[in-house]
Amino acid sequence: MIRLEYEIKVKGGPVVESSAERGPLEFTLGQRRLLPALEERIATLAVGEEASGEIDAADAFGNEALLPVKEIAVGEFPEGAELTPGSVFEALGPDDQRVRFRIVEPLDALVRVRFLHPLADADLEYRVKVLEIIVPRPRPIPPPLPALALGIDSASIQIVDSKQIQIFDDGET
Repeated sequence: MIRLEYEIKVKGGPVVESSAERGPLEFTLGQRRLLPALEERIATLAVGEEASGEIDAADAFGNEALLPVKEIAVGEFPEGAELTPGSVFEALGPDDQRVRFRIVEPLDALVRVRFLHPLADADLEYRVKVLEIIVPRPRPIPPPLPALALGIDSASIQIVDSKQIQIFDDGET
């Protein structure tokens, strides 16, 4: 687990997320709580080290082809809109949030679209400082079950060298 201070912002623009607002972030590498490109850079840092840089939009939000595809009725689009693959549209979603989507394929009465992350086209700037690396202690191995719990008479237990165990034709060991 890594504990860090961080700031992520749109390149040349506003702060998207920051530990100044939320407090230090604790996360485990590989659990995809952060952008994969940022995790890769953090993984190389030691406690007390800082790093800053840029992440290209394509690396920040991954492969757009992995996002889900939905179908929207042609009648939902503005009259006269060119519904060509690659065209990007915007609509109001729940709570008046803007939703962006790219046309994948126009069909007869429907249009296949892929919804985009709001920052899909934005390059990002980041700054991180590793505060602490917490290495989990191994869990203690519990003691073995007592022979009686396994239904074994402890007086009959004998030590056997596993190299000398033989298998007989009748299946007995």
